[in-house]
Amino acid sequence: MQKEGWEFFENIESSDQSVEQKEASLEVNRIFRECFSTPNGKQVLKHLKKITVDRNVLLQYHQEGINTALNMAVREGENSLYKTIIYHTRSNK
Repeated sequence: MQKEGWEFFENIESSDQSVEQKEASLEVNRIFRECFSTPNGKQVLKHLKKITVDRNVLLQYHQEGINTALNMAVREGENSLYKTIIYHTRSNK
């Protein structure tokens, strides 16, 4: 039976992984959770969110006269790093 719509993407990551890859992913997620569930880890995440996700990108770069498109790409990379950490700390896959 063919999956339709968004159902197509469900379990796409896990279906293509070998047993070793799945075990490695679980281990990485466990390490992220252990690291960032401590009081210090939570403080680090709070700080990373403040300096990446919570920053107003366009206003800041426009006022500084910096190449907005280039810096938006850099900022997206920063945001992606924060979101990757959050993904691994909340994932059981």
